[in-house]
Amino acid sequence: MTMYTQRFSDTDMDRLEADLDMCNRVFVYGTLQKGQSNNSILSNSDLISSTTTREGFALGNVGFPYAFHESVVPAEYKKLLFPVQGEVYKIADMFTFASLDALEGYPSHYNRRIVPTASGLTAWMYNQDDWNAASRCSACKLEKDTWVWPKR
Repeated sequence: MTMYTQRFSDTDMDRLEADLDMCNRVFVYGTLQKGQSNNSILSNSDLISSTTTREGFALGNVGFPYAFHESVVPAEYKKLLFPVQGEVYKIADMFTFASLDALEGYPSHYNRRIVPTASGLTAWMYNQDDWNAASRCSACKLEKDTWVWPKR
């Protein structure tokens, strides 16, 4: 058990196992991408593809990215909805999934939902459902109508 999973109860682990059975892939778009600071959590996972989301998100920067799903973006900000560039990984095991949840603060900080990607795969994606958090965000990079998190 890793330092990220030590705080999970048996009930949490049962939920994680059920969610992993539902979908064993994750779409990452920030510090979890290859070459980024938190990618080591995915070290046992297989990178399947670099792709974009099919749905639009508003992407903000608070030192790490907040992707706001279109369902929480007010009408006057819908013009900010674009696909997000990222990577899809096959999640190695339940403990990797638990480590991702712990890092992302799921469900109290980030939420996660299964999203379709442009590559035709579906994957879990961590996103921010509190639009009020957008007021703390600076702009992210938009390239060819796609949100891109800068490689560091």
